[in-house]
Amino acid sequence: MRRRIILASICLVAFLFNLSGCGTSGTYDTDNSLILLISNGESISGYKNWAGSTSWTGLEWISADAALLKNKFSEVVNDIPSITYSDDFTYKLRDEVTFGYLSIYDESFNLLQLNVDFDCLGNLSPGTYYIVINVSKQGKYIRAEKEHESSNYEYAYELVVKV
Repeated sequence: MRRRIILASICLVAFLFNLSGCGTSGTYDTDNSLILLISNGESISGYKNWAGSTSWTGLEWISADAALLKNKFSEVVNDIPSITYSDDFTYKLRDEVTFGYLSIYDESFNLLQLNVDFDCLGNLSPGTYYIVINVSKQGKYIRAEKEHESSNYEYAYELVVKV
């Protein structure tokens, strides 16, 4: 019973955290961003969305998930920064961050490709796309479990591909 109360409390906090906007950021803080896209010599941080976490309670692992960007594009589209694809296009992750996957959407937010790598961007036809990059930030190491806690985030960008 106690575990259920703890789990319910954690899920409620995670839900309220995301609902209050604390889990998202309409700002583009290149100093604190977990991932930066670099194109035409310019570094850009995307629209950040907290997607979930895995934590150790001392007794067991618990997970909390949040609303994914694909379910709220229309609410945040005006906050998503734009970047133009160029020959020098690359990305940079912070040390404690790992790349999960990339999803590509068209201008109407229809999924075009899921779980792809950055190489796919070079094959896109001219146009405007939305890309969502899933990254995982490594948290505290739990020695007894030989595993790290983690938090997952999505970063969204409008990607313009020119001829």
